[in-house]
Amino acid sequence: MSSFADKIKQQEQEAQQQGFASRGNYFKFQEGDNVFRVLTSPEMYFESFKQGICYTECGYEGAAKFMCYVAVTEKDIENNEVEVIKQATLPYKIGTTIAEYEDDEDYAFDGFPMPFRMKVKAKNAGKKEVEYTVTPSPKLSEPDAQTMMKLNGLKTIAEIIEMKKKAQKEKHVEDGTWQKEQDRKEALKAGLEKAKANAGVKEPVINSDTNEVEPERKEEDNAEIKPEDIPF
Repeated sequence: MSSFADKIKQQEQEAQQQGFASRGNYFKFQEGDNVFRVLTSPEMYFESFKQGICYTECGYEGAAKFMCYVAVTEKDIENNEVEVIKQATLPYKIGTTIAEYEDDEDYAFDGFPMPFRMKVKAKNAGKKEVEYTVTPSPKLSEPDAQTMMKLNGLKTIAEIIEMKKKAQKEKHVEDGTWQKEQDRKEALKAGLEKAKANAGVKEPVINSDTNEVEPERKEEDNAEIKPEDIPF
């Protein structure tokens, strides 16, 4: 009979495979130095601080971020150093900095996982005013073979992002937020079409003497008369 601890371990493994990382498997920047290796190509997505992840026709804007898997070194219960895979959300600045290193003459690399670790110093971590300083490690190294085997068994970051978008849309459909956005777009579209249709309609001119509608003048009637055109 399996123990409760075995059950927890199994459920955490299943959650990881489904892309729902447990709290301990999310990478979170701490105050000071944060050292990790980027294992997968960061995928860009957009997220609003208040509404959450953006999806097609969500009706709100978000800031660009990157999601990827990273490897960090932690200590196990026997105080041995082990490499652990975590799902990470990287600020836009860090993502673009990684891209710059691809062609850097000192740190150039081709593909992921990165052949070196990165050190990111966070100031005011967890606050809106957080600042990041990125420094790549000059020491080249390969990720642990066991880490790569575990990585191959996980859902891709692209799949996880799509799952998050789908869950967000389903939530908005259920609470009516999505339908409100569709109604707003339809009303806007109808208003634009009406304005476009009315743009070609001229207001009728009423003769002040007869109170009758003046016939529409042709373009040549409104043409400028030049002195040389007068026949005398």
